[in-house]
Amino acid sequence: MNSPQLQRLVTGFLNTTTASVSDALDRRGIRGFMSHEIKPRTVSRKIAGIAVTIREVPSTERQPPLRAIEAIDSAPAGAVIVIGVDNGADVAVWGGLMTAAALARGLAGAILDGGVRDVAEIRRDYDFPVYARSIVPSTTVGRYVAIEHDVVVVCGGVRVAPGDIVLGDDDGVVVVPAAVAEGVLQEALSIDAREAQMAQELREGRRFMEVFEKYARI
Repeated sequence: MNSPQLQRLVTGFLNTTTASVSDALDRRGIRGFMSHEIKPRTVSRKIAGIAVTIREVPSTERQPPLRAIEAIDSAPAGAVIVIGVDNGADVAVWGGLMTAAALARGLAGAILDGGVRDVAEIRRDYDFPVYARSIVPSTTVGRYVAIEHDVVVVCGGVRVAPGDIVLGDDDGVVVVPAAVAEGVLQEALSIDAREAQMAQELREGRRFMEVFEKYARI
């Protein structure tokens, strides 16, 4: 996928919603929505971008997150960091220094199947969107280790491959496999247009059942 095409897709997804994208994926038999526990924890702002993935696993070794640092340093501008963690809700896999580095790289946000810390700092100094399973003060050092990046991970119950498009808003997070991104975007925009028309007819006083039967959607 070339850069202009990718940028067009990302811009398109920013103009729709996670709800519409989730519905469009459902029509293809794909579960794209992450667990309800993955939600905005720092600033509430819509994000979309290609996934740059990191995998963390339990470990008692006292290692810094070197693979995560490598992933942030090598990620293209506009990307979204996605960290898969095995049962890591009580461990912060992201904090203030990682945010500072990600912001300097021009990244769009981070999505974590674990915790985030330094939340006040991130809100105050960086205005950077982090979607996470929890807010918790603990470090990964001695508890988890980042073992690889740019690999398939599971985050919020959803498979995420490098290069997939990730979208987050106030409703949560969805993942769009790169191979179906174009069709899913067009379907989501069509859903948005249909719902806008339905809302207009409801505001004009038409009965809900009548509108539902006309459009077969709710």
